[in-house]
Amino acid sequence: MKQTITAHISRINGLMVTPDGESLITASSDYLIKVWNIASGELVRELRGNLKPIRGLAVTPDGKTLFSAGYDTTVKMWNLANGELLKAIGCHDDWVQAVTLTPDGKTGFSGSSDQTICSWSANNGRLSSTTLKHDGWVRALKVTPNGRWLFSGSWDETIKRWPVKGSEKPLVLRGHGNGINDLAISSDNQRLYSASADKTVKVWDVESGHECATLQGHRRAVQGIALTPGDKYLVSVGADKVALIWDVTTEQIIQTIKFFTPLLCVALTPNGQTVFVGDENGQLHYWPLSS
Repeated sequence: MKQTITAHISRINGLMVTPDGESLITASSDYLIKVWNIASGELVRELRGNLKPIRGLAVTPDGKTLFSAGYDTTVKMWNLANGELLKAIGCHDDWVQAVTLTPDGKTGFSGSSDQTICSWSANNGRLSSTTLKHDGWVRALKVTPNGRWLFSGSWDETIKRWPVKGSEKPLVLRGHGNGINDLAISSDNQRLYSASADKTVKVWDVESGHECATLQGHRRAVQGIALTPGDKYLVSVGADKVALIWDVTTEQIIQTIKFFTPLLCVALTPNGQTVFVGDENGQLHYWPLSS
């Protein structure tokens, strides 16, 4: 059964479940990051120190350090255990829209409305000399599970594949008719999924960049996507106030869940048993995902 709580007083822009599956982290336009105990549903702590909205979140594999992407042009580094702000990483000139880490937790990437992607050490925040570029806002970032490729999604309607190590030119994936809002990568490093304001989710071959399929079911922008462990199901949420559950193999919708407010982001527990969705009014919705 679907449940709902009012988690924030403004829109929920980002969701992240810690690697141990015990905590949910929510990021909002109310300038707050909140940490919730998933088992009890209780609020554990609030992380304060932002003076503008927060959008993206990333957690190190050991679950000790949180990185948040903010509209104050910085990425903030937090001690997740006590909520202490450790560092503000400044490398952008406009809103930071996305943040991600390599699987080993050593390197971080941030994408911004200034059309750039910065690279930095997740240990101390030290900036790399390399800056990657798009021709529009960078809204989504994901690193493949094997740590080989960084994918970036932009409002220039393209996705770019960059080597995490090395300096070769990016592979550009074209096919969307509007900006890209979110990305997901299969656990076997074979498939990339992209959510777009063109109302579709596209499926791409990671190695070749070939477009494999287009999933059509939303009536407005697709804002967020997430894959279950083992890549059996894909969950997509949209501005059309709908969450769709897709069978990855058949590429068919197997469940439609309707809401009263546009949906902005989605996250799953590591066991794939619970779905969390954040909406435009600050409400957090969650329900068990049937196997």
